[in-house]
Amino acid sequence: MASQKRRKKPCSICRRWFLPDARLGKRQRTCGSEECRGACKAKSQASWRKRNPDYQTDRRLRAQIKAVEREPADHRLSAPPSFMTAIPWSLVKTLMGAETAVATAFLLRMVDHEVKTLMGVRNRMPRESGRRMPLQGGKTSMEGSGGCADNQP
Repeated sequence: MASQKRRKKPCSICRRWFLPDARLGKRQRTCGSEECRGACKAKSQASWRKRNPDYQTDRRLRAQIKAVEREPADHRLSAPPSFMTAIPWSLVKTLMGAETAVATAFLLRMVDHEVKTLMGVRNRMPRESGRRMPLQGGKTSMEGSGGCADNQP
């Protein structure tokens, strides 16, 4: 190893040439400045998150399952939507188990979020011709449907 000659190489971030640390050899990708090391780490973490998109959700749900299994039957699940407060979660946990209770609560939160998102999108959509939204082909919801709009002279 000592007989190997070290060669300069360009930093993968700033492109300045540097002499790699002998202990790291070919694995060193940056020149060692704080900015380059931070940028390389951020790039690496973003790449990892892209390859493992469900890691955080999975980790959080597994921790919640452990907490529900460890705690008494009346343990609250994290941040339930308002419609979920009427659900007897201790009964759900007893009948279906902690994993199913946590998964059910998670799915209900996702559905609640999607419904609210869709309702917000629908409320922000521009309206044409007064009250009617255009359908495909330029017709409005009342035209050609056999409704009152067709029967008017």
